[in-house]
Amino acid sequence: MRWLVLLLALLVLPLAHAADPVVPPPAPSLASARELYCARRDAEARSAFELLLAADPANHEAVYHLGRLALRRDDWKTASTHYQHCTKLDPTNALYWADLGEAYGKLAGQAGLFQQLGLARKCHLALEKAVELAPDNLDYRHGLIEFYEQAPSIAGGGRDKALAQAAELTRRDPFNGTLVTGGIQAHARNWSEAEVAFLAAIKLRPNALEPIASLGLLYADQGRYPDAFAQFDRLLTLDPDHLAGLYQLGRVAALSGQRLADGSAALRRYLGKGNLPAELPRPHHAHYRLGQIMVHQGDAAAAKAAFEASIQLDPKFKEAAAELKKLQL
Repeated sequence: MRWLVLLLALLVLPLAHAADPVVPPPAPSLASARELYCARRDAEARSAFELLLAADPANHEAVYHLGRLALRRDDWKTASTHYQHCTKLDPTNALYWADLGEAYGKLAGQAGLFQQLGLARKCHLALEKAVELAPDNLDYRHGLIEFYEQAPSIAGGGRDKALAQAAELTRRDPFNGTLVTGGIQAHARNWSEAEVAFLAAIKLRPNALEPIASLGLLYADQGRYPDAFAQFDRLLTLDPDHLAGLYQLGRVAALSGQRLADGSAALRRYLGKGNLPAELPRPHHAHYRLGQIMVHQGDAAAAKAAFEASIQLDPKFKEAAAELKKLQL
């Protein structure tokens, strides 16, 4: 009989075990999930935020961070889905609308022709909502101004709208608003209006670097090379290692054929800085400008070497290839 008792026990135990409820792991705290996100432990952070969301489907902060994690994977579509969800969970949060607008703008740039218009309109509405909710946030207003400058009128863009927003920005922050106004006018090639704005910004903050650089670029675009040199000299006096200033001094030398030694030295310093921020001209552009300076100096061998270095860094760079071909004729 003893074997029968043991057999019954073995039969009952699995059934009892199967009846035990499956207990999900406890949800982490929002603070610990954020710590994982900030430490760039993305897989763990994603799991943590998903657990938080499973425990509380209305946790808009968890949804938002899942969107941020999607951006780190360059997955703008998933990010936009999360941000859209955020705006439904917390419709008065301007940050969610601003990031949703940015995501729609990025997707519009990647989309086919028939999808672009719809995404651009969604971008417009989201950015406008962000500014409506947080009118004193300069970043959100900058985003809306950028949209108005870049988008066609059919999607809600327009220079007049950009200037109107810049005027609102100027009321809240005279320096930044004036600087942005100058940028809008320069983009439209309204040289006089842009010059007035940049000079006004410099007057407000004489040692601020951005309006000086912007004025230098404005003069260079008009072929006012002595004026451009004066601005970049001033910029580099204030900050001798200003990367954009070094490059632009070299560029103006290459375009004008003036101050060639200064331009060459500036470009070599620029190239010697190593890893350049993504928004600055790439090294192949600097080698190309060096080559142009060498052509002005009559040093064909050095020019050839510079153009070849440029092409080696970017084999599709047509301008350098064209200059190299001229030397070989």
